[in-house]
Amino acid sequence: MSMMRASKIWVWVMAVAVALVAVAACDRPVTSTDYFDRGDARLKEGGYKGAIADFDQVIRLQPDNAYAYRNRGFAKVILGQNQGAIADLKVALALAQSTGRRDLAAETEEMIQIVEQE
Repeated sequence: MSMMRASKIWVWVMAVAVALVAVAACDRPVTSTDYFDRGDARLKEGGYKGAIADFDQVIRLQPDNAYAYRNRGFAKVILGQNQGAIADLKVALALAQSTGRRDLAAETEEMIQIVEQE
C-alpha cells in the first residue's frame, strides 16, 4: 500500500472516530436545557423518577428555573411524594411571581391547592 493511500485511510478512520464521539456526546445531557428536555420527555413517558433526577440537574445548574421546580413537583405528586411536591411547587410559585409569569403562577397555585386538599 502506498504511503499516500495509507494516509488517506488514516484520515478517514480518524474522521469516523471523531463522528462517533460526537454522536455519543449527543446522547448525554450537558446543559440545563438538555436536562430539562430529557426530564420533560421522561415526564410525558411516565418515567417519573428519571424526570425528577433530570430536573434536579436543571435546578443545580439553573436554580431560578421555575418550570423545573414545577415539573419536578408534578412528578413528585404522581409518585405520592406530596410534601416534597408542595415544597417544589411553592418555590416555582415564588419564582414565577418574582419574574412576572402570571400564567405559570396561576397554574402552580392551582396545583398547590389540589395537592394540599389530598
